[in-house]
Amino acid sequence: MHTNFLEVILECDEFKVYIESYSDDRINEFREAYNDAYAFFRYRFDGEACIVAFPLSIDHNPCGFSTVKIIKATDMPLLISKIIHELLIRQIVKLGRYSAKYRPISFLSERSEDNIIADAIPEKYRSYLGYKRGYEFESRVFYPNQKPIFGVIINTFFRWDIKISCEELLKIGFDIVGKYVVCYEDSKNKLLGSRKVLLGYVESIDNQFVNIRKDTEVSTVELSKIYIENNYSNCAALLSKLLGTQNGFNLIQQIKQSSGNRKSADAQFQAIETIGSWLQKMLLGNGQFKIKFTSFVDSSNVRWRTNSLENTTFIFDLHDSKKDTVPSRGLRNFGPYDTTFFTPKTPNCAVICNRTARGTVTEFLNKLQMGLPSVTTQYGAPYGQGFVKKYGLSDLKWTIFEVDSDSFSEYEKAIKTCLASGDTWNLAIIQVNDKQRDMPNNINPYYLAKAKFMANNIPVQEIRLETMKKPDSALVYILDNIALACYAKIGGTPWVIPSNKSIDRELIIGLGSAIIKKGRFKFDRRIVGITTVFNSDGRYIMSNKSAESDFSEYLYALLDNLRGLFKEIIKEQGWNKGENIRLVFHCFKPFRFVEINAIKQLMADIGKEYNILFAFLHISSYQPLFAIEKSENGVSSYGSTNRKGKWMLPRGTGIKLDDYNYLLQITGATDIRTYNHGMARPIMMKLNRDSTFKDLDYIARQIYNFSSLSYRSFSHAPLPVTIWYSQLIAQLLGNMRDVQGWDSDVLIRNLRYSRWFL
Repeated sequence: MHTNFLEVILECDEFKVYIESYSDDRINEFREAYNDAYAFFRYRFDGEACIVAFPLSIDHNPCGFSTVKIIKATDMPLLISKIIHELLIRQIVKLGRYSAKYRPISFLSERSEDNIIADAIPEKYRSYLGYKRGYEFESRVFYPNQKPIFGVIINTFFRWDIKISCEELLKIGFDIVGKYVVCYEDSKNKLLGSRKVLLGYVESIDNQFVNIRKDTEVSTVELSKIYIENNYSNCAALLSKLLGTQNGFNLIQQIKQSSGNRKSADAQFQAIETIGSWLQKMLLGNGQFKIKFTSFVDSSNVRWRTNSLENTTFIFDLHDSKKDTVPSRGLRNFGPYDTTFFTPKTPNCAVICNRTARGTVTEFLNKLQMGLPSVTTQYGAPYGQGFVKKYGLSDLKWTIFEVDSDSFSEYEKAIKTCLASGDTWNLAIIQVNDKQRDMPNNINPYYLAKAKFMANNIPVQEIRLETMKKPDSALVYILDNIALACYAKIGGTPWVIPSNKSIDRELIIGLGSAIIKKGRFKFDRRIVGITTVFNSDGRYIMSNKSAESDFSEYLYALLDNLRGLFKEIIKEQGWNKGENIRLVFHCFKPFRFVEINAIKQLMADIGKEYNILFAFLHISSYQPLFAIEKSENGVSSYGSTNRKGKWMLPRGTGIKLDDYNYLLQITGATDIRTYNHGMARPIMMKLNRDSTFKDLDYIARQIYNFSSLSYRSFSHAPLPVTIWYSQLIAQLLGNMRDVQGWDSDVLIRNLRYSRWFL
């Protein structure tokens, strides 16, 4: 095991800093006046916010600070980590590289060999246009065995970079009308580069000036002071202009097809090791405080050890007697967990399809129902049983409603006919095509169908016509996943995981949110809180949403949501007086102190008769720290001679960094679609220190199991379903809000117990 955490060792026993009482104005004044001689931080001493002045070289006190403080190297690790970060960013500034923000330190390389399209574009533009390698640094401190370990997390990435003025673009005939533009403002922090500011999109050009619209406002700016937004579509258009349409397209395709060479674990880590070698030659400090970059933390470091979690066991009956570690095999051998009591045994399914595609659709539905026993692999027939037999049903009843075209109005008419038929529908199948996918949300037939059917408590499964036409050899796995999702949508439970055998009753709560805004700018932004609740065996209990609210009122809306939800759960599950209740909260963002206190107070108000333990967990899908295993050779990748997942940690590998931080690999090499998708990073679990349940090893195992609980497909979810389901709900809420007549409160009234979002 090797990590991208380059350890830093202090070569001093103690060091001196200066202390003064804190205010925003004072620290800004000191930074303006003494930036070259001192680094200034905000830090708490004995609970009081202070300004800390760290001398960079000459040890004197020109700031007139009232207090001198001698800090031992074993004390105040957070302050020491701040100083390490400051020394590193100043060293990078000396090299002429400026980061756009203070943390993490991030910049693009200006070396021609780090611009992979440099040789393909005219020489005069190579400094201003490219697909360039970037570097990222961030100091961190962890506490394995309650002792601090300091270091810098290093990452590398590639990003498009355009910094050609709009004035220059017009000279070469590049059309900027309709494109979003930015300007650059100098940062108040002398250590940082200029800040990019999005102005709006170009509405018109008037000689050397442009009119820029930002929502309802229009401003006029000089052409020479603005730049087109740095994004993929603008870069592709500019390359087509400079190189010709075909050459520009070919260059873009080359970059896409070679992405695995840059994103793979081995490619990234080799570049990181090169940067590590550069840092290892440095000794930074002020003569008294000195730091040395040593080596990347790996398996030889006894403080961090890898832990291989056992494969998740899936249960397929009420008595825990039918088990398997492969869900598809367990379903094939045992049937679903709820097969003895699931209803309806003959689901009534409405099908909306184009009249001209009826033959293809009905043939596909027959394959879905009866299976494809003739398509086999070395492991048998992946979808040989079909929907009915695999899920223990008696039959499937199909009723088809045809549309005469792909238009919104035709789908709307067919849906109205279906809903007016008087039948009770358990599921609606909607046939769409690739062209409809690109339609605006407010006239998109799929989102129309979702909105109309869900308002009548009917879950929807979309299937593209292009998918239906795939050969059987490619269709078997698609059919298997569709059948799984459909069974879950109509209320089935395909499998569960072993439940908590503790005397404590346990619930796992996922907290997510959907941010709703009218445009790209921060006007009229509102937020909806999304909550998903599970039993300890992974059974989905319900989801709920808060009312739309301003960001300032989000906490109150979230608490109202939780209050109603917990009152219902207490009543439904029959909690007993004096019972131990464990509430494990999973959140997509760090918990704030005020949020934790509010949740604890809420439960004290409505759950005063119970002994409640809390775990507040931030689950981060992208975070800078990762680990690799150089002995891992990956697996074959379809359509490529390269192996995907090379050097990646095996799925289920965990690293307990300290009592509050745990790195867990929940995506394995076989879960990556192709070699060009690169490395799948581990997730980071961060347990808030105000938690009262602190068994991080138990929580890590639980999160690993919950990543295998998605009924959307047989592949592992990229996150535990507590967070993953919230994200799926948020995405669909955002897309459907533009459909006329859609009311998101239908989720509270009709579908809170349904997995409609799969």
